[in-house]
Amino acid sequence: MTKIFTILTYSFLMFGCSTRQDNVIEVYYIVKHPTITVQDQGDVQPAPPPPPTTFYGNFNFILLENSIFYFNTQQIYSFCGTGIDDTKPPRVFLTPDRLTKINISTLHQFLATSISDSIASDPHFFASISSPTDTIRNQAFKIITEYFKSKKIIRYNIRNWTEEEKYVTTAKIENKKYYPDSIDWKVGFDNNFNLNTGTTDGK
Repeated sequence: MTKIFTILTYSFLMFGCSTRQDNVIEVYYIVKHPTITVQDQGDVQPAPPPPPTTFYGNFNFILLENSIFYFNTQQIYSFCGTGIDDTKPPRVFLTPDRLTKINISTLHQFLATSISDSIASDPHFFASISSPTDTIRNQAFKIITEYFKSKKIIRYNIRNWTEEEKYVTTAKIENKKYYPDSIDWKVGFDNNFNLNTGTTDGK
C-alpha cells in the first residue's frame, strides 16, 4: 500500500510540474530604455550623447499580447539642427485603415513577400518593432527578428509604441472612428519632421 501511495504521489508531482511548465509564457524581449550618465572627469570632456532615437522606419510592426499589426510609411530621417526634439516622435498621420492585421501563421510568408532581397539589401532600409509594454511575449518577435537575421538586416529598433500608434491601434481594435484632434497628447510630436500621409478619420 505504501509503495502504491508513493508511486501515485510521484506521478502527481511530475504531472503538476509538467503542467506548470506548459503554462509558462515565454518572454522574447525586454524593451531597453537608454540612460545617459555624466561623471565628473575633471578636465576630460564627457563622451558625446548617443544618437537620437529613430522612431519609424520603412516597415513598422506593432506587437500586442496576441496580435500583430503592421503599417508602411515613408522613412523619416532626423538630422542635427536647431529646434529638433529627438525625444518626441514625428507625426506620421497614421490612421486605422493603414494598419494591417497579420496572423501569426502567415507572418513569415508576409515577410518573405514584402521584404525582398533587394529591399533588405538597401543600405537605407530601416524597420521598427514597437510594443505597448516593456515585456514582449508575442511569438511574432522571434519570427520577425529571425527573418531579419536571415536577410542580414541589422538596422531596426525595438521600442515602446508612440501615442499615435496607441490611439490608432485602439481605434482599429475597437472598430471606432479615430479623431486625433480630440486627443490630449501627453508627449506630442517633433513638429520639425511632420509627414502628412493620410486623412484624420480613416477607419
